[in-house]
Amino acid sequence: MSSVSTRWLQIAMAALITISIVQTVWWYLDQSSYSANVVADRRASFERDERAASRLLERGEAWPDVQAIYPHLELVDGTVRVLDSLIEDIERARQQRVIMYGSEWTFFVLVLMGGLAVIWKALRDQARLRYHQENFLTLVSHEFKTPIASMMLNIENMQRHPPSGDSLLGKLDRLKSDLNRMRTMVSNILESARLQEGSLELRDESTNVRDIFNNALGRLHSEGRDIGLHIEDELPDKLIIQADAIACESVVRNVLDNAFEAVRQVRDPTIKISAKSEPGSVTVTIADNGIGFTSDQTKSLFEKFYRTDETYSGDRKGTGLGLFIVRQVMAMERGSVRAHSDGPNQGAAFSLTWRTPPSDGSH
Repeated sequence: MSSVSTRWLQIAMAALITISIVQTVWWYLDQSSYSANVVADRRASFERDERAASRLLERGEAWPDVQAIYPHLELVDGTVRVLDSLIEDIERARQQRVIMYGSEWTFFVLVLMGGLAVIWKALRDQARLRYHQENFLTLVSHEFKTPIASMMLNIENMQRHPPSGDSLLGKLDRLKSDLNRMRTMVSNILESARLQEGSLELRDESTNVRDIFNNALGRLHSEGRDIGLHIEDELPDKLIIQADAIACESVVRNVLDNAFEAVRQVRDPTIKISAKSEPGSVTVTIADNGIGFTSDQTKSLFEKFYRTDETYSGDRKGTGLGLFIVRQVMAMERGSVRAHSDGPNQGAAFSLTWRTPPSDGSH
C-alpha cells in the first residue's frame, strides 16, 4: 500500500470516527431532550388536573369525591397540589434515563473506537505484510542470481584456465559455498511453507547440540575466511537436549547465518558461542559484534519477511525467513528464543533454550 493510499485511509478513518462520535452525541442529546419533554408534559398534565380539581372544590364538591377522581393530588392548607412523592418519582425516572443514555453512549463510543482501532491495526499489518511480500520475489531473485553468477564465473575460469592444487581447492570451496547458500535459501522457503501449513512434524529425541554446531561451524569457518571472521566456541563436547536433530540444525544454521551477515561489514568480526545448563533446560547464546538493532526492532525480528534493512537496498543478504523459522521451530520444540542488542552497531545476542531429556530416560 502506497504512502498516499495510507494517508487517505487515515483521513477516512478519522472522518468516520468524528462522524460516529458526532452522531452518538446528537443521539444522546436528543434522547435527553425527549426525556425532558416527557417530564414537562407530565407536569403540564398535573397542572391541568390541579386547576380542574380546584374548580370542583369551588363548586362545592367534597374533597374525598374530588380525590377519588384525581388520586395523585392532595389538599394542603386549602391548596390543591400534586403529591410530592409523585414529583420525586418523575424526577428520579428522568435522571435514570439520562444516566442510562449516557452509559449507552459511552459504551457505544468505546466499542466503536476499539473496533476501529482493531481494523486500523489489521489494515496496517496487512499493508506491511503486502509490502514485504511484494519485495520477497525481488529478494529471492537477487539471492539466487548472485551465487549462480559466481558459480558461472568460476566454472568459466576453470574451463579457460584449468586449476590445480590449492587453486583448485579454493575454487571448489567457493562453488561449495555458493551451493550451500542456495540450499539454505531453498530450505528456508520450504520450511516456512510447511510451518505455515502446520505440516512440519518433529521427532522428540535426544540430540547432541555439539554435533549440530560442528557441522554448521565447518561451513561458517570456510565462508568467514575471506572477512577474517573470528569464532569463539565455548560449547562443551557433550550438550544433550530433547529436540528434533534436523529442526535443531535448521535453527542453529539460521541464527549463525544471521550473525554472519551482521558482522560482514565490521572490523574484527567476531561470533561467540556459549552455553548455560540449568535443571530441565540448556541455553546456547550466539553473540556477535555486528550491526545490532534498535529496541523497537526487537519485537519485529522474528516476523515473517522482516529485515532490519527495510529499504531492501541489497546491502544485506537474506529473505527475512530465517529468524521466523527459528521462532516457530523453537515454539514447537517447547523451547524459546530471545534477542538482545544495546543498539545499532553494538552487536547482538540470540539465546536459544531447549529442554533436556528426562532424567529417567523416558520421552
